[in-house]
Amino acid sequence: MRQKKKKSDAPAAPEIPQAVAVLPPLPPVVRVFDAPSTPHMRMLTNAVQHFYTVISALAPAMLTETNVTFNERGMYLTALNDSKTIFVDWRVTEDSMEGMYSGNHTYRVKLNMEVFVECVHSGKKFESMQLEMDGVLPETLTLRFTAPDRSRVNVMRLMQEDDEELIVVPDIRYDCSVSMPSTRFKEAIYSIHRSSNTRVEFEYCRSDGGADYAFHIRSHTQLASTETSFRSRPDVQSAAAADGADPLFSSDAADAALRLQSTFYLDGIASIVKVTNATRFVTIYPADVRDTLPKEEHKPMRITYEISTLGPLSFYIAPCLADASGAQ
Repeated sequence: MRQKKKKSDAPAAPEIPQAVAVLPPLPPVVRVFDAPSTPHMRMLTNAVQHFYTVISALAPAMLTETNVTFNERGMYLTALNDSKTIFVDWRVTEDSMEGMYSGNHTYRVKLNMEVFVECVHSGKKFESMQLEMDGVLPETLTLRFTAPDRSRVNVMRLMQEDDEELIVVPDIRYDCSVSMPSTRFKEAIYSIHRSSNTRVEFEYCRSDGGADYAFHIRSHTQLASTETSFRSRPDVQSAAAADGADPLFSSDAADAALRLQSTFYLDGIASIVKVTNATRFVTIYPADVRDTLPKEEHKPMRITYEISTLGPLSFYIAPCLADASGAQ
């Protein structure tokens, strides 16, 4: 009897190679805050997005180039817009910013704002940004961006300084001011219909005895008109403050009745409110161009934001002279 042939054992399955070992993550970039003893400036901040929000609001719509001063205390950006109707004053100092600052030399440099915006934009999603300058007469500004897994370095050439007179921050004392969440102010401006040379009117009213306040933002064009009003009583605001709530509207207390009214071009105001995403509150100091005051005592409107983790940013805006008026 024929015996059945035994089936040969199936060939052994090829050995599955072990998966390639996962590469270990890159070590985090070490943030070395290098502060040499030679002439230098170093500014390190984690508020990269807020920094970008500010300078992208300034350029190129408002500023094409600007002078920036770095000294032992911090960075000071002061400039007039191209139409010379808005003065910008931004102070990022060692006392106001969250980060590190070191400077042992005074640098007054001129920046092309469009290039500056591009450099910061390219690194706005990194965790930190460091600005660097070295030497007595540097030709470049270095921007170092770092994150746990990568870094980037941008070097921009400084513009040649001109003989323009140094712009000085105006020393103006205001009799009244209005504070509110910056989003409320932005909503009021964005509610205005925009057309060619649209103008917006600001009116501050205070009753006799200082019991009631009102602040109006108005605009009227051939196609649309809008008015946003903010009102407050001091006792209501005091109660809100006692409860720990953020006041929706507050104004400086004073006794005498006052009415200030002035008009501005909307385009300039609309550029200013673009910084809202980097802020919580805005303080508005109404312009005072009353006929009863000598011209040398007239005051522009001042809009001041406290930029989160950086420092105060103020805009001084000249009213449209043809329409500016105010009465007490």
